[in-house]
Amino acid sequence: CMENKFQIFNTFENNHHCYKLVNLDNFVIRKNSGLICTDSVISDLALTLYNPSNKVGALAHITGWENVPETIKPEKIVSTLCKRFSALGDLNPRELEATLVGEGRIKTPGRRNSSIVRSQLQKYRIPIVGEDLGQSYSRLVFLNCDTGKVEVYRTRGIK
Repeated sequence: CMENKFQIFNTFENNHHCYKLVNLDNFVIRKNSGLICTDSVISDLALTLYNPSNKVGALAHITGWENVPETIKPEKIVSTLCKRFSALGDLNPRELEATLVGEGRIKTPGRRNSSIVRSQLQKYRIPIVGEDLGQSYSRLVFLNCDTGKVEVYRTRGIK
């Protein structure tokens, strides 16, 4: 059941207790352990993957810059996360659900990390259950590893 798994809010009330904050060009994977979050998602991309059958979740904050580790680049992040999920137990990538958030202000037209990541998700046949792409918002993204619910908070418009 995918209803209410992806919600977007235009205000943020700080009533969330984040278990782990994901920094730029990094990712966190957790099993049954509350909230993973990342903030200041503007022109970059936040990707979540979640396996509802074993409650393993991942959140990646991807800039697509050249001088980042290969594993976090848009072309590699899905395979990196799938390998890490596999290490936590049997993984059928078809059980995973993904969300894409960000790319609110792209400075160089043409290269969209979401397009690159989307093609990788399609290769693994991982459905995208929610997305909030484009528009000049700074966003906070929360993934609840107990429920798979993703909440996106648009915190302000960027001029």
